[in-house]
Amino acid sequence: MSLLLAPESAPFFIAAAILVALTVIEVMAMVIGFSFSDMLGDPIDSHDGLSWIFSWFNVGGVPILILVMLFLGIFAICGLLIQMAASQVYGLLPASIAATLSVICTIP
Repeated sequence: MSLLLAPESAPFFIAAAILVALTVIEVMAMVIGFSFSDMLGDPIDSHDGLSWIFSWFNVGGVPILILVMLFLGIFAICGLLIQMAASQVYGLLPASIAATLSVICTIP
């Protein structure tokens, strides 16, 4: 229970709360016939100098909103697992160290 209320776990619960909020907004939008992931994930057909950035983000493949939600979920899960493991061995890690380790775990 102390892990849930610890300030060292706040970044992971904030990420999980943002994920839940995005999921609720997306589901409510789909019920009325509109989808934010469709709006954000439409392919960009311009041929200007910055279009390579959008292709690197895989616009047109997997919608960016789905990638953000996936990142938030993995970040929250990895962070909470890191904090649980650290609390069993040593004690809770500072939020900055745990968040850095969680980002490293999330990116690959």
